[in-house]
Amino acid sequence: MLLTDNVQLFFNLLREQAIPEEQWFETHDLLEGRNMPRVIYAVLALAMRMETNGQAPGVPRLRKHVRFSRKLPRASCRKFSRQG
Repeated sequence: MLLTDNVQLFFNLLREQAIPEEQWFETHDLLEGRNMPRVIYAVLALAMRMETNGQAPGVPRLRKHVRFSRKLPRASCRKFSRQG
């Protein structure tokens, strides 16, 4: 399965959970690391909806525990590019 197939499966889940398209990201936001905050926003929107529906555990507050680096998304994108 290609990475783009996984992204499509994620979009299908967003659709099934009735997440408004304004809260989605563009495929290139993830694959090229263009707009990672938008990707994270979509993941959190899905997690919160599923929590509300009793389909997933709550999302812990991570602000004090996690620090994002600009290097991580770039490194991840290079890895994904090699995988196809």
